[in-house]
Amino acid sequence: MYQEAFRHIKNLNLQTELLEALEWDQDAVDEFNEWFINCLNASYTPDALLQNVMTVWGEDIVIIVKKIIKSEIDNIKDDKIKEARVYHED
Repeated sequence: MYQEAFRHIKNLNLQTELLEALEWDQDAVDEFNEWFINCLNASYTPDALLQNVMTVWGEDIVIIVKKIIKSEIDNIKDDKIKEARVYHED
């Protein structure tokens, strides 16, 4: 339960950073989110993804994207650990 709450806080922090980097323009955040999802669906390599972000959105957004990706990787690792615990408790 605490882990889920922490994830929401991290997500909120990252969304706030993104909003701040885009000068508090919610439309720009929505545009970025849609654009970013499309890039993820296009299966860019990590380097190509970051280069694309740099070209379209700039260095500040690249820094935030790196944090978002790290956060997601951490979440996946946490889920795998949780699954292993549940599996071994049976």
